[in-house]
Amino acid sequence: MRTFKKFGIALVTACLCLAASPSQAVSPVAQSRFAHRHACPSTGMRHLPCRGYVVDYIVPLKCGGSNTLHNMRWVTEREYRRWGGPRARCRHGRGRR
Repeated sequence: MRTFKKFGIALVTACLCLAASPSQAVSPVAQSRFAHRHACPSTGMRHLPCRGYVVDYIVPLKCGGSNTLHNMRWVTEREYRRWGGPRARCRHGRGRR
């Protein structure tokens, strides 16, 4: 964040980074809401944890994805590890490498 003074008024600007910031951290509340709306594929229960599955982001947060229910999906733990999990790279050079 930078603060500039112009005409006696402090102007604050923020860096718009695609990397995950504290405001874009994985939200356990959002994941719980997702599980409540979309039953666990293995047990049919509507709460976490879901045996054998994890909640994954379609577009990762570090690549500019949103922390909303529309950007979440169930994937098996095996698929999640195969794709690289939270350390997966962004496509088209976006986000952290």
